Amino acid sequence: MPVGLEVWQDSIAPPAGQGYPVATMRLSKPASALLIASLLTVFLHPPQTPGAAPASPARTKEERKRPPTSRELREAKRPRPAAPEPIVVDGVLQSAMGYPRIFVRLHANGALMVGQPAPDVVQRARALRGDWTDLNLASSQGVQSWWTAVLDTGATTYSVNQETAARFLLKPGGDSIVLNTGIDGESVKTRSMIYSLSIAGSHGRVSEQPSMPFVPVEDTARFVLETTAYRPQYRLRPDGANLIGMLGIRHFTIEIDSSNVTLEQLAKPLDLSSPEGFEGSLHNLVAGPRVVIRPPAFRPTNDVVRLPLRYVDSGQLNTPRATAAPHPAGITPMVMGVRTSEGERRFVGNFVFDTGSPVTMISRWHAYQLGLIPHADRIYDQPEYEAALRGTSNRNIDGSGFIIDSLEVVNPAGQIIKWRNVPVVVHDVAERQYTGGFYIHDGIIGNNLLLPTTDGSFSAGGLNVSPAPFEKWWVHGPSGELWLQRPGTNAAPVEAAASSSPGQP
Repeated sequence: MPVGLEVWQDSIAPPAGQGYPVATMRLSKPASALLIASLLTVFLHPPQTPGAAPASPARTKEERKRPPTSRELREAKRPRPAAPEPIVVDGVLQSAMGYPRIFVRLHANGALMVGQPAPDVVQRARALRGDWTDLNLASSQGVQSWWTAVLDTGATTYSVNQETAARFLLKPGGDSIVLNTGIDGESVKTRSMIYSLSIAGSHGRVSEQPSMPFVPVEDTARFVLETTAYRPQYRLRPDGANLIGMLGIRHFTIEIDSSNVTLEQLAKPLDLSSPEGFEGSLHNLVAGPRVVIRPPAFRPTNDVVRLPLRYVDSGQLNTPRATAAPHPAGITPMVMGVRTSEGERRFVGNFVFDTGSPVTMISRWHAYQLGLIPHADRIYDQPEYEAALRGTSNRNIDGSGFIIDSLEVVNPAGQIIKWRNVPVVVHDVAERQYTGGFYIHDGIIGNNLLLPTTDGSFSAGGLNVSPAPFEKWWVHGPSGELWLQRPGTNAAPVEAAASSSPGQP
């Protein structure tokens, strides 16, 4: 035992069952002083390793007070970057005027598929007056190698309506049954055989032929088909339920350009003086913005605001970390951290970015949190307006509309885009989950936040319309970003040398 250490045993025995008496060591005062002196000697005079460089001499007090270098001064005076000014958008109305529209072409076993021409807008207008002759496909003359479809970021796959499937004789691929989910609920459908898919942009006119080159998308495309027999559809929009979803969009940069039409053209009323004048004015209808299919290498100038879109798997949204990080198999684009306000109430949620929806929606729970409705299960209050919608299952939706104070999104650079006095439709959009049950989205960002809008009212100048908040915007599928042209700037294209793609007009 070392000198100066005393071992003593506690004279008090521990209670029964709690172990043995404890042996404790104490340092006597001489040993304590000796140990402290040894430690101070080692600390103040550390032993030198043979061959090692001598330690640096300690700096004097005057040396420690030296002035800072010029680099240190620059870093100390460098101001923090100021937060960018928020972009404020006013004047958004209830519904977008049109939708991104493209052309679709298929090949089967290397051969171009052709079908009967679709009834044009005049023939559909005649059907609204009771004349169904022109909608009978048996009387259709000629052939057509394309059809029109909605470019729908809210859809995950491809689908066609009954009319298109009947015109091109699209065949089901075996006994594959699909449970299709849309804003109007679920419906049972089937999948087609495998086809090679190509798409082309459009100039946004109702009566338009393809003029931009077709770009190959994939060789193993399968379309969701209706399971019921075809019945003529007498609606002005021929491409309803013809959808090209994110499976195809993720391969390209999609350019949306609202400068293809003026507000005067949008507001111009139809000629109701005669049947001939009415039919003639139908040909000038605008279906939506100009759409260009750009290659992935396309980049606009820096005069854009970049918003990240997080791809998630819509079947796993009820898991705790479903939206915490991009899902490797996810193709549903989400805008994370959308902030809404109404009076003193606030809500933060994750919204689906949906170019197939003409309106912006929020869930009942979301509306309840903002104080729009007194209970999250039903809508008791009188809405500020009514919205009639139709989904991919051909069910009508009577939505209740409210105008909230603001809706904001912010990008990683701190740029805030704030829409004020935003019309929203209260409606639960649910996704069936792999584990059972449903997940209800907080909301949907629709086209009325990005395209020209209307509230459906008329004045002496025609239809009441509001301009597009952003003249151009892009969906960059490969990186999952939404690029918005900053208002008041000109975003000219800047592309890599290898981007000379057939998708360019």
